[in-house]
Amino acid sequence: MRDRIEDKAPPLFVNDASITGNDRPAWITSELIRQTIKVWQPYYRSRLTADDAVTMIVAVSRMFEVIRRG
Repeated sequence: MRDRIEDKAPPLFVNDASITGNDRPAWITSELIRQTIKVWQPYYRSRLTADDAVTMIVAVSRMFEVIRRG
């Protein structure tokens, strides 16, 4: 049987309306936001904000959650 890691996965309790500031999940650190902007900024004309980075991070996290569940 495959080991289940979902107990260790960060909770995905945010909604699509506003996921930034005090509402962002605790596992999204300032360093993760900085790294996300550093990686993705070259692909965007407009300057990415912390809000943009949090949106990207949550979207990728949700995608992996769907893939993990199969």
